[in-house]
Amino acid sequence: MGSVKTLVRGRSRAGRFYRPPSPHTFGQGVWRVSGRFSVADLKGEIPPQEIKDKNFALAMVAGAYWEAAAEAGFESTYLGMFDQDGQVVTVADLLDRGEKSDLIVMSLAKTPGRYRGKITPLTLKTHQRRIERGELTHFVADIECIFRFGFPLGSSFFKKVYKAAGLADYEDRATYDEVAAGLDKIRAVADILDLPAMKAVLEQAGISFIPNPGYIMDDPVLGYTTKFDPAGDKDLTNDELVERLGVDGWDERLLANAHHQRDFCLAREVYNVDGKTEVVRPLAFADFACTMDENRLMLLHDGWLIPTNKEIQRAIFRDYGVYAAIDEAKTKYGDDWLGHLYEFINRSVIEDATHESIWMMEQAIGEVANRLLGVDVFQADPIDSWVGPFMPYGSRLQVE
Repeated sequence: MGSVKTLVRGRSRAGRFYRPPSPHTFGQGVWRVSGRFSVADLKGEIPPQEIKDKNFALAMVAGAYWEAAAEAGFESTYLGMFDQDGQVVTVADLLDRGEKSDLIVMSLAKTPGRYRGKITPLTLKTHQRRIERGELTHFVADIECIFRFGFPLGSSFFKKVYKAAGLADYEDRATYDEVAAGLDKIRAVADILDLPAMKAVLEQAGISFIPNPGYIMDDPVLGYTTKFDPAGDKDLTNDELVERLGVDGWDERLLANAHHQRDFCLAREVYNVDGKTEVVRPLAFADFACTMDENRLMLLHDGWLIPTNKEIQRAIFRDYGVYAAIDEAKTKYGDDWLGHLYEFINRSVIEDATHESIWMMEQAIGEVANRLLGVDVFQADPIDSWVGPFMPYGSRLQVE
């Protein structure tokens, strides 16, 4: 979640709280959370925008979740919230006083070194050798655990299904009706033809059929990837998970935490459809969890699951043709696609998509944050008054 949080250093009260981690002890620090808008690797092309109250909502929801998780026996790097008096307090303390904070306090652990600001194969290998030799015992593990309880609109699962069926128009389909219509055609073909690629997609997803967006399972499918690989995230096996964590059985702990995140949200009338967790050694959960950035949190309205995370942004940008333009640019120019994007789309289209997305995100974030915090902290109009524009991008709930 590095793109929306910054470690505070310097002479401010929050900055003076900083203590760097050592090879054998945790450090500590205050992270300032931002409400900046970003989507589709277009950071330099998006007009500078902040989503109202997103900074407070992300920080306080993350804190509230880790406080609840601690009561359930899940250790984490979360230490508390940093209040306006420079004290470390709980989210409950802030709520009792009617205060907000976008400053969250966490233990810090070692990560791979960087060359010119980036992790390289050499710095990663040096980091791994130090761990193997016992020179480094407190570190962020090179894994991310992804859990998936279902398949809402916007899930990468559906893009894989379209690809396995040989259909190239997924990025042109933004709404539930558009994606479901394509899936109807795919199911008809899949029943007749033997498609090995489709079987592989379904096996990886842990299901035996092609659902419509909105299918929710009782138990999640877990997946593991690298976190620091300079070439991008790579899938890991259970054996590789054990190797990187240095202990067996942690997959059961990750599964238990996925269920806890799901149940924490359901108790507050929010569906936690998928998300991820990170781990530090000695073993504890790390970073943010159960937030609108880390997880796909959805609201149920009239039988439809309404997105409250970046899927809103992605759906709007897909509807405006931005993703289709990106695909065309990548096909023609490869890694240099961004420099040629406006050959395929007008800049004003991206600006219009940004403004519409921000309005929708503000409505959804306020509502879901209030539910998860159990108190009306953020301005949120009744859902019936703003949900209309969301409905085409919702997912019809189907329970296993």
